Amino acid sequence: MAFGNFSSAIVGRVRRLTSQIKDAQQERTDGLKTMAQSAEVGGTAFALAFLNGRDPNGTVAFHGIPLDLTLAAVAHALGFSGVLRFSRDDDQSYQAHAVGNGAMAVYATRMGTMLGQKSLQSKQQGQTQTTRGELVGEVTGALPPPRYVHGYPAERWTVRRAA
Repeated sequence: MAFGNFSSAIVGRVRRLTSQIKDAQQERTDGLKTMAQSAEVGGTAFALAFLNGRDPNGTVAFHGIPLDLTLAAVAHALGFSGVLRFSRDDDQSYQAHAVGNGAMAVYATRMGTMLGQKSLQSKQQGQTQTTRGELVGEVTGALPPPRYVHGYPAERWTVRRAA
């Protein structure tokens, strides 16, 4: 009887130690993933900001769509698609999402800077307030206009200002 209690105590202790080792390994893996994500977000943001800075227009765009916005959409779509899930335990989609987050950060920073500069210019010109239409026009001007809205031609939904 005493031997049975002793062996069950040893087995219980070994199981607890094994569980603690697995938890420590998981924490280490999570820490490495966090460091990799930070490097990917920062590297992507730096590369896109560098490319945008070298462009005479201030942003690299293909057919009117900014590269940073395109890369963000493609990277997140790739991450959600499941293509980077190689096995049940090997899911690399977090890396695609990190690249998409870096690209989206560059796009949001560029748009925020542009809107802030427009607001400052209007304030310096003696205008007390920028109209909502001017700011919306600047933000929506970053993308080409839609051809269809809710299944109808976009001209039907276009708001025209009175002259």
